[in-house]
Amino acid sequence: MLASPGTSVDISNGAEDAVSLQAEAQPQGTATASSSLCHDSSSSSSSSSSFQMQLLPGGRVVEAVERAPSSSSSRLTAAMPSRFCGVHVSTAGGSVAVGAVQEADLQLLTRGGAVAVRRCKANHAAINTAREPQQAGRGGSMQVGELSASVLRLSSGGGAISVQRLFALDAQLVSQGGAVGVGALYGVKVALDSCAGPLAVGHMSCSGLAMLQSGGAALAVEGLEGNASLISAGGDVKAWLNPAAPVSLQVAAGGGVCLDPALRVSRPPAEPAALQDAGAADQQRACSLVTGELGPASLVGVTGGGSSSSSSSRAAAAAEAAVRLQQAGDASPSALAQPAGSSFNASRLHRSRSEVAQFGAEGQPTSPNISQAWYPVAAVENLDADKPNKCTLLGKDYVLWADAAGQWHCFEDRCPHRLATLSDGLLDKQAARLCGDGKCTAIPQALDASSAATACASKRSCATALPAAVGGGLLWVWPDVAPTAAQDAAATEVPVLPQLQDGKLVPLSGRWMTRDLPYSWDFFIENVLDPTHVDFVSTPRSAGFDATKFVTQDLRLHEDRGPAGFVYQVVPSDPHKRGSYIHFRPPALVTLQPGPDPEPRPVQHKSRGAADARPGSEDPNILSGLIFYVAPTKPGWCRLHGTSWIADRDMQPLKTASLFTNAMPTWLKHILGFEFFAGDDVFLGAAAKKYAAEGGDWRKSYYLPTRADAAIMAMRKWMDKHAGGGIPFPEHLQGASAVLTNLNITPRQAMDRYSQHVQHCSHCRKALGRTQSVAAAALVTALAALAGACLAASVRAAAATSPAAVPGWLLGLVSAGGQAVGLAGPLLLLGLVAVGVHVAAKKVEQLFHYREFTRPAF
Repeated sequence: MLASPGTSVDISNGAEDAVSLQAEAQPQGTATASSSLCHDSSSSSSSSSSFQMQLLPGGRVVEAVERAPSSSSSRLTAAMPSRFCGVHVSTAGGSVAVGAVQEADLQLLTRGGAVAVRRCKANHAAINTAREPQQAGRGGSMQVGELSASVLRLSSGGGAISVQRLFALDAQLVSQGGAVGVGALYGVKVALDSCAGPLAVGHMSCSGLAMLQSGGAALAVEGLEGNASLISAGGDVKAWLNPAAPVSLQVAAGGGVCLDPALRVSRPPAEPAALQDAGAADQQRACSLVTGELGPASLVGVTGGGSSSSSSSRAAAAAEAAVRLQQAGDASPSALAQPAGSSFNASRLHRSRSEVAQFGAEGQPTSPNISQAWYPVAAVENLDADKPNKCTLLGKDYVLWADAAGQWHCFEDRCPHRLATLSDGLLDKQAARLCGDGKCTAIPQALDASSAATACASKRSCATALPAAVGGGLLWVWPDVAPTAAQDAAATEVPVLPQLQDGKLVPLSGRWMTRDLPYSWDFFIENVLDPTHVDFVSTPRSAGFDATKFVTQDLRLHEDRGPAGFVYQVVPSDPHKRGSYIHFRPPALVTLQPGPDPEPRPVQHKSRGAADARPGSEDPNILSGLIFYVAPTKPGWCRLHGTSWIADRDMQPLKTASLFTNAMPTWLKHILGFEFFAGDDVFLGAAAKKYAAEGGDWRKSYYLPTRADAAIMAMRKWMDKHAGGGIPFPEHLQGASAVLTNLNITPRQAMDRYSQHVQHCSHCRKALGRTQSVAAAALVTALAALAGACLAASVRAAAATSPAAVPGWLLGLVSAGGQAVGLAGPLLLLGLVAVGVHVAAKKVEQLFHYREFTRPAF
């Protein structure tokens, strides 16, 4: 919004949404604006509308009326969409007041006007009050209540900057000579520069590196935690440190230095430029943004100290400004004079995650699309090649089918005729014929060949086909419908590990345990990246884990591969325990294996020393690994394909392990796999519901204080930077409500093995069928045997009292040749054995459906 010079703009139209306005100033007190509106989820396009804004004397916007193509007019609030792209306001010297902004990009440019923001939560926030280069004088001042942003840029052009609380991954505040006061600051990469002005910060916690420069004025920090460089070329530096938190501090001061006596400070070169260069590499390190409920951070008494009294007073004044704004709380900031009776309550802003522009480490926008990747949707051996098979991926339903040549294809699960579900066995029953690329080849209902050819030539007759491939025993799908999807998929290698190719380490048949998990894709990957949870969450009775004998784990970053993931080394504190490496290869693969390479390699032979021979030590001649492919299906759920391998130091299969593995039925391996994940199902399902209910912000919901949490933080940061913060589900499936709806299930449903696995697994389906047949046959046998035993006993009793009343053939049949021992006893024994077999078969059958979870006893 570009208003006339000197006017004041108050964003307070009372609407539930907002628009991005740009206008030309008009001297008559009105401005014509062009607005680009983002429609709601029912529309994927955007349209442009014109608005007439009426300005009162002083320039405050009181009404905005849409100028529709027709003669009718409507209020702006009535024409607002339910989604929007951001708030962008520009004035030629006028001041701007903003009340509450939630999950919106915020850009304010005043060219000398003051800015007041009460509360803002944004992915990208930029506020600039500097004047134009040809204009004389300082820029406008800024007063901000609470500001949370991934990328933040504040520049005042000499005006003072006062912030109550600041949360940011990457923040830069530059006042160019004005005072800077910040009540509480939490960030990863932070740069504060007041040039020649004083700089005062209350509580500061930085997990990356904070660079604070005040030029020639005083610099004061209270409650310092984390890594920081404090530079004051001509002023004093004074800092109060938190003795309970780790602190790494570099100080360069032209004046006096006053620090907490408990801290040992290494003094770098005094030149600020040299210090800044030395810290540039450290600025690239980004750990975690740790936030929480913060109390007020009083800055009273924070001064520069030392010999610069004028600098001290200016630093105290900047600190007091932050304190005043902090004490105001939710009240309207008093920095801007408002017309009588005006409301400072700005419109409440919302938007969906997919509309948030993602920014990289340097604040440059990225447009990740993790739908442009291969995802495993099913194990090929579990698919039925004689009929369509349904699967769900990224919130959409697909149908998998094999042609006469055995090649697998994937379509969207909708018929182009009348939207019938193709996976319900209708593919071959429809009159239309579809080939593997989705094109329609025949419509028998067409009257003649010409009309049939015309109908088949229409794109609307085609099914939506997706690239599909088979690799490692899995069927992979590329869930992208862009025009170049086939070329992109062909140019991208299916991520099948080498140890899965020849079946040497992992058998070709029955290798995959496929299961739908009642928690989301990111929660499963988090769980694998957290090796310390196993002893506490897994069931000790079934899996053999004991929380009283856990080993402290240290996770060290081995390799950061950027968009291609990362590798972490797990280093146990117990020297007798062998470490491992966790590989995350997005979007679907995570492995635990003994080496850092994707392909396990032979290790150098060495004789087992005394340390290796101690009780409790692991055999160094045995190597093993876990392979997990996981695909997001719908909000709150994912599909897992997991397997394991075990080998000797030369990466050859162990004979004893092979014999044991081959002897165990595949269905039994899968049942044991359920036992391993039993604790995770319960605890992760509950955690996923809480995470969604709290807004899905890991920085606020999680507390990750140890190095064992490093891989979890790396994964969440990877998602923020390279995956847009989450899975690109369709618009109607986004948000916490969709996750909570899908996770609104009972504990029994969460542990339902049949719907999550058995119905998708050919091995377990066959085993369940055999078990049910055995149970039924045993029941019939038991009933027949018990009935025969009762009959034999009755005949013998009747023969004992009245032999003439019993036919001879019947008496001979039940008396086994007239001997004392008849058939009653054997039949009774057979009946009892059959009853036992039936009960056992029903117990085994129950394992395919549901098993009550027993919480671990610590």
